[in-house]
Amino acid sequence: MNDLEQNQEESIEIEVSATPENNALRKQLKKISLTAVFIALTFILSLLTKFIPILKMPQGGSISFEGISMILGGLYLGPIYGSIIGLGYGFLNFLFDGYNLHWGSLFFDYLFAFGFIGLSGGIFSRAYNKEKYWVFFLATFIGFLLRWISTSLSGVIFFAEYAGDKNVWLYSFILYNLPYCAGSMAAVMTIGGICYVPLKTLLRQVKILLK
Repeated sequence: MNDLEQNQEESIEIEVSATPENNALRKQLKKISLTAVFIALTFILSLLTKFIPILKMPQGGSISFEGISMILGGLYLGPIYGSIIGLGYGFLNFLFDGYNLHWGSLFFDYLFAFGFIGLSGGIFSRAYNKEKYWVFFLATFIGFLLRWISTSLSGVIFFAEYAGDKNVWLYSFILYNLPYCAGSMAAVMTIGGICYVPLKTLLRQVKILLK
């Protein structure tokens, strides 16, 4: 009788632990954990770029490849967590090198700029999870397009004095921000193309993890 009661108690515990509410909670906790991992990975990738002087621009910005982890984070986890990855990285990056910049730079050059990249990945999350891998390149293009617009507006609004005698719109949108934004986008797309097969495998692993 004692064994029967013990088995019944164990079965009840299993049923309780397997309720939809608990499964949803575990899934959310996994997503939060992965979000933290993607923020850390993005910051580490950015540090690698910061120590290559030839890639850096004189008044901020650089050709870099940390955008790939923000795009992938959004594609894997959706728009909300993708945006959080971009915003979290943007804030950390500002603390690292933005202390002497205009306060507006925090929003246009960091939070908005990188938040858009994570968000663009998240927008195409459903398509990517249906193994439409080409959306990686579309998400990358849109994300970096929005980053370019955000950082260029920052130059026009907050750093117009650096344009000198040049037209501030031409200087900020074309001469200064376009080269490194386009270079970073090309770097992310190139890495994504080269790592096509590993990224397919990684997607399957993330799906299993989030079940």
